Amino acid sequence: MKVPYTKPDIISYAHHAFPLGIILTQDTAENWMLSNYITMYAKEGMNAFNFLVNYESNPFLNIRNIYAYEMKYILHMIGLKKWTIYELKHGVAVELFVDFYYLPLSDQYHRIHYMHEILITGYEEDGRVYYWGYTGNIYKENICCWEDIRIYDTNIFYGDGVAAKLYKGEKVNYQLDSDRVLTQLLLFFRSENPYKTSSLWGNYEEYKNYRYGISGMENLIDIILKNEYIDFRYINVWYEHKKLMHRRMQSLFSIEWCSDLCIIYKELENKIKKWLKRKYFYIHREWPYKNVKPRIIIEEYLSDLKEGSLLDYKIFMFNEKLAYFLICSDRNTNLKFTFFDKNGKFINMTQYGEPNDKKLSLPDNYKEMVAMAKRISKGTIESRIDFYDINGKIYFGEITFFGSAGFGKFEPNEWDKKIGDMLKLPMKEEK
Repeated sequence: MKVPYTKPDIISYAHHAFPLGIILTQDTAENWMLSNYITMYAKEGMNAFNFLVNYESNPFLNIRNIYAYEMKYILHMIGLKKWTIYELKHGVAVELFVDFYYLPLSDQYHRIHYMHEILITGYEEDGRVYYWGYTGNIYKENICCWEDIRIYDTNIFYGDGVAAKLYKGEKVNYQLDSDRVLTQLLLFFRSENPYKTSSLWGNYEEYKNYRYGISGMENLIDIILKNEYIDFRYINVWYEHKKLMHRRMQSLFSIEWCSDLCIIYKELENKIKKWLKRKYFYIHREWPYKNVKPRIIIEEYLSDLKEGSLLDYKIFMFNEKLAYFLICSDRNTNLKFTFFDKNGKFINMTQYGEPNDKKLSLPDNYKEMVAMAKRISKGTIESRIDFYDINGKIYFGEITFFGSAGFGKFEPNEWDKKIGDMLKLPMKEEK
């Protein structure tokens, strides 16, 4: 006989795989899974990365911890086989810490004494035992004999720790909790400690110094970039997180989920579809756009609290030399164009009739921007390189080879010729 169990979606760690495999045998359990497994945590500066999930409050599962003193009694007064069969007959899966030295299918068989968990889910009258665990790096169902299951003595008799766990599935009708998902997503993207929200997990002091969400993932990236040893499970659990996130979004948008997040997502999706259909070549006949396959690039959101709105610094390079400088300001309210010559002197001109802001000045890192623009514009006849300055840090915006598609008019009118004279077009060689 066997206790109902299915191979779960998360197998990087046994403490997730064992209970989740029992939970997912229930009809609506996937809704619970997708309502969780969002928050990730990492230990600061340490090679560690994992899901943050509370199984003790899971509605699909009854968990009982068997402590060391209880296991000592079971071994001496009842017997491990008799006790385990009793629990299995009552629909209870048994997690044991065993010595892999005695398990024939393990990599440690008759090589080294190694303690790890297994989950016993069934047995046969002929002495065969079914258990879930790891054979090498593969999580699967295995078969052994009762004689192969040896409790790891140091785990049982050292301290008062947990020596075994009992899992019993419960039938529950569970609906996808969109509010819970949204709360966890916000915590994830803000890298906030979820234990501050007691309604979700409780408040545990031991977790206050961990890194959570995006910050936890950045911690793992830092370790990888340092070429430090990394446990393969951390990469796999990252993959599992993204796999579940994709399924979670599919589930959320397959139901009438009318939260603000859903509305925003749908609006953005519709905008992106329209953008991808737009053929920029046909607007102003700029030939570089003609055969470019449309793509969406999502960039980091930048803001400048000091200025209120971002200042867009545009450097015009003619024949790989600085021609003039433009600052675009107040884009969202009252757009202004403020021009400077190559020496950084204010030019009393504008474009499209837009006003200028005489109070603006070139940034402190202006020369650094120009140096970057010179390198970027190498090999071009005309190019405009855009930058942003956030707290002294320079961010690249874009490069274009046709400012205003070549149709921009300057005011006063004489500046059209002055700027045109700065540009030296290559002459065709006569044959």
